[in-house]
Amino acid sequence: MAIIDIEVKQGVLATYHNYTYKPPQVFAEFIDNAIQSFEDNKNSILSEDPNFVLRVDIDFEWFSDPSNNIVIAKTIKVTDNAAGMTMQKFSDAFKSADPNIHREGLNEFGMGMKVAACWLGNKWKVETKSISEINTHIIEIDVEEVSKGNIKEISSQDRIIPNKKHGTSVEISKTWPQIKKDNIESLKNGIASIYRYYLRRNEIQIFVNGDMLSFDNYEVLEAPAYNNLDGPDIIWKKAIDYDYDGTGRYKATGFIGILKEMDDQKRGVVFLRRNRVVMGFDPSERTIGKKIMGQPGSFKYRRVFGELEISGFEVAFGKNQIINIDQLEALMQGVAGKAVIDGVNLLTQADKFRKRPKPTPKPEPAPSPKPEPTPKPEPTPKPEPTPKPEPTPKPEPTPKPEPTPKPMETVVLPMSSKFKFGGVNWNFKMEETSEIDDLFANDASRKDENI
Repeated sequence: MAIIDIEVKQGVLATYHNYTYKPPQVFAEFIDNAIQSFEDNKNSILSEDPNFVLRVDIDFEWFSDPSNNIVIAKTIKVTDNAAGMTMQKFSDAFKSADPNIHREGLNEFGMGMKVAACWLGNKWKVETKSISEINTHIIEIDVEEVSKGNIKEISSQDRIIPNKKHGTSVEISKTWPQIKKDNIESLKNGIASIYRYYLRRNEIQIFVNGDMLSFDNYEVLEAPAYNNLDGPDIIWKKAIDYDYDGTGRYKATGFIGILKEMDDQKRGVVFLRRNRVVMGFDPSERTIGKKIMGQPGSFKYRRVFGELEISGFEVAFGKNQIINIDQLEALMQGVAGKAVIDGVNLLTQADKFRKRPKPTPKPEPAPSPKPEPTPKPEPTPKPEPTPKPEPTPKPEPTPKPEPTPKPMETVVLPMSSKFKFGGVNWNFKMEETSEIDDLFANDASRKDENI
C-alpha cells in the first residue's frame, strides 16, 4: 500500500468538468498517455512481443434519463495495453501539477488524465500494471468527497494479480451528462480525425464500443490547369516544407491539396503537433489560414484541404488551441505562396477551375433492325403413302328377274245356266280365278257375248 498525494485547493477538481473540452479532445488525453507510455518503453515492449500493437479501448454503459428523454453514459472505461505506470509515475499522476510547466511528449502538462476524468464524472478508479513491476496499483477517488472534505492523501491498493498484462485502465462513474448516445458517431469521427497520422500507419488501434476506428486519405483532384483545359491532367497536391524566417523556429511541413469533390466535412487545413491534431479535427474549427481558404462558401473554401505539422508554436492547457494565432496566420501566408504546381498556384486553380461540361453526346442513329434470320426451311414432309385403292368390289350379279308368275289358269267350274232377260238370251257361268281379291266378282267384260 502506498500513500498518494492528491493535494489541491479545495474544490479545484470539481471545477474541471466545466473546462472547454469537446468529447473527442477529452478521450484524446487518455490516448495521448497510452501513446507516450509506449514511446517511452518501446524497446522493452517490443523485446517482449515483436508483434505488439498498441491498443486503446473506450467502452460505455448507457443509462436512459427519462427526465430529459436522452441516453447518456452511465459508466465509461478507457483501457490500454501500453507499458503502464510504475509506482513513482502513478504517484506523480495524481499530484496537482503546474499547468505552466511543460514536459516533453504528448503528456506535457501532466494534468490530462485528472482533468479528463473529472470532466466526465465525479468518481473514478485507476488501475495500472507496469511492464517493469509485478504489482498492480489501484486507486479510487470520489471527487465530491475529496473536495468537500479537503482530503489531501489517498491510499492506493497494491496487489499481485497473476497473469496481469501491463497497461492502464480508467473507469469513470457518477458521470456528468457529457456523453450522449446520439452523439457516438460524431465522437468516433472526432477521435479518428485527431489520430489520423497513427491510424493510417497502423501504429495504433482504437476501439469505441468494439468498433475499430480508421481514417482514409481523401481523393485529390486530377484535372488540367484552369487556364489550359486541353492540357494534361495534374495531381493537385503540393508537398509543403516551409520555414517562416529561415531560422527553423516556425515551420510547417505536410501538404496542401484540392479535393476531387467539394466536401464541407473534408475541406480546410488541419494543424498537427507531434503527429497529433491540435486544431481542426472538427471541420467547424478549420478557420485558420484565411489566405489559403478564401471566403466561406467560395469554391476555394470548399475545395482546398491540407494537413500541416507545425513547430515553434505552443498549445493551450487542453491541447485544443494554438497560442500565437497571428503568427500562425503569417506562416500560412508564406505557405500559400509556395503552393505552386507547374507554374499554377494551387489556390488559384481551386478558385477558378471549373469542370469541363461533358459534351452532349450526338444521338446515335437508331440501329438498323437486324434482318430477321431466315428461318430454316422446314423439312419437306414425306408424302403420305398413296393408299392402295380399295379393290373394286365385284359387281353383285344382277339378280335374275323373278319370273312373271304365270296367270293362274282359270278353272271353269261346271256351273252354268242359260236364261232370258229383257228379251235377250244370257249364259251364266261361275269360274274360279286368282286375279281378284274379292271373294265374289261379277265380270261383265264379255257382255257382247251375252255372258
